[in-house]
Amino acid sequence: MRILRLTLAAVAISVAFSGFGISQAGAFTSLPGRLFTLTDISGTNGDLFKTRPSNSWLRLTRGLSSESVSAAPNGSFAVICAAAVPGGTYRIYRVPAAGGPLRNLIGNRSGCGQSVSPDNRKVAYITDTGTGGSSLNVVGSLGGRVRTLYRFASYGMYGPIWVGGRIFFERRVSRNPSSSIEVYSVRARDGRKLRRHTNHAGQTLGYGLTDVSPNGERLLIRINDPVASTDSLWVFSLRNRTRFNLGTVSTTLGASIGDASFSPSARSVAMIMKPDAVSPDSIWVGAARRGAFFSLFPSPGVATNGPYSLDWVRR
Repeated sequence: MRILRLTLAAVAISVAFSGFGISQAGAFTSLPGRLFTLTDISGTNGDLFKTRPSNSWLRLTRGLSSESVSAAPNGSFAVICAAAVPGGTYRIYRVPAAGGPLRNLIGNRSGCGQSVSPDNRKVAYITDTGTGGSSLNVVGSLGGRVRTLYRFASYGMYGPIWVGGRIFFERRVSRNPSSSIEVYSVRARDGRKLRRHTNHAGQTLGYGLTDVSPNGERLLIRINDPVASTDSLWVFSLRNRTRFNLGTVSTTLGASIGDASFSPSARSVAMIMKPDAVSPDSIWVGAARRGAFFSLFPSPGVATNGPYSLDWVRR
């Protein structure tokens, strides 16, 4: 099994932006595919929007408290982890791409961290077992019977991403709650053949898998380095074990990187970035290799904190 070891020592880090060519000008006349995003509106957390071909936003929900979004690869719907009322239980809801009533996929159960299957027919999600562990579950994209694929008895599992015949996710390497988080995957049809794909090599890093390319060969990973006071966005290749840094921001100056997603072709990347201490988060788009990132057309609504979760899929 090939495991990618992460080393940041050779990466040059500047005071503000390293690797990002930052421009406020929009880079696209029409964004290819559809971008779904959850956005804080006037201090609430938060509602679902999607892009139109005219580079404008269509609001799909109102008044929800939402955590994360994953869209069907064909762009026909999205699934969100949301509470229907403030302080309510977080469940998995299906939202039509044209808007309309929400569909609860898991009934009275709780769940979050969801991902739509490549054929648009199923949804994987994470639930707390209630005993300190987590389980990886699958339900139909229209609801129905819930099946548990994989269970961790005593430490966390986060952020599944379903690509091809495997489901990728983050997991702590030991029962120690301060142990490092690495990327693993299991076979989607039966939850077997657990594989580990990354290795921190003993470094103290905040680590987050944000996306996997549609061919399952590249990981998009956000890395927080508390020693250097930086956030970075990296691409890891599972095929040839190469890795490169798309860019780095200084958290000392109030900048940060949030969620990120490959485009449907995996040639571009959309990321949520806070450019400084006073501005809200916004969406930036650039090539999935070293190069310039551009601020996307204005984020939806009147946002206090801005967007915080996104997914980029086909039309």
